[in-house]
Amino acid sequence: MNQDTTVLISNFSQAGVKKEAVQSLVDQLISHKVHVICCDLAEDENALETRNWLTFHQKGMAAVYPLKSKNKRSSRSEVIFEKLEAAGVNVESVVDYTQAEEEGCYLEGTRSMVLDSANEIAYASISNHTDEYLFIEFCEDFEYTPIVFASSYEAGVAVAYTSDVLFVGEGVAMIASSCIQDKKERKLVLNQLKKSGKELIFINEKQVKQGVTSILQVKSKKGELLFLIAEPAYVFLLEVQINTLTKYGRIVVFTELPSAFTNLRNFANTIEI
Repeated sequence: MNQDTTVLISNFSQAGVKKEAVQSLVDQLISHKVHVICCDLAEDENALETRNWLTFHQKGMAAVYPLKSKNKRSSRSEVIFEKLEAAGVNVESVVDYTQAEEEGCYLEGTRSMVLDSANEIAYASISNHTDEYLFIEFCEDFEYTPIVFASSYEAGVAVAYTSDVLFVGEGVAMIASSCIQDKKERKLVLNQLKKSGKELIFINEKQVKQGVTSILQVKSKKGELLFLIAEPAYVFLLEVQINTLTKYGRIVVFTELPSAFTNLRNFANTIEI
């Protein structure tokens, strides 16, 4: 991260406690010197989850993604680009993958993919939310090396999203390697993370289900690296895991968040373009 991170948060249009809750989060982020753009876009909770359908990349590029849930497709809005431009963020080009929905193929942003932008590596656990061929197409378009694997819980149920079992930050990665059943695929992922210079934090299935990978790493205006995490997930981290994270940045724990916001990374999108 060579520049400070802008955090994009989609707000609710209606007045009331939900909008106040979003504003409370924005105020907390600002108190830690994080640059925030709050877009007042929609009247439903789905619009909060911009990371499902939108990512931002270097050279002013962005990508828009196909979603499995028909209800969440309505959250995609071109208005967001107008809001960003008004805030001084210029998106020069947008790669649109949404036509894949007609073929029943999905790639749900940085829930389906975990991106190591510094090393140009992209990780994807294939599921009914994450199409392998569409993932490869994304990697070709944005010049990432793809790392493909499958993951499942002990009961044999497939893990829905890659970001549930993997977090990649600057210098550190958190992974539920036990969920990668295939030994060759597990070795491939672990070797690539180590090759990329990541210190590994291993988590278990219980921690996965409690959302401990729902961390957002940002750089503040002061140049400080921060790990943002909601308290309900933070309490399931072990002391040794917390100590490893703090070697690479300061942990900021958000308390008093309503249930819709406990998976912080789902609705707070980062911009570094």
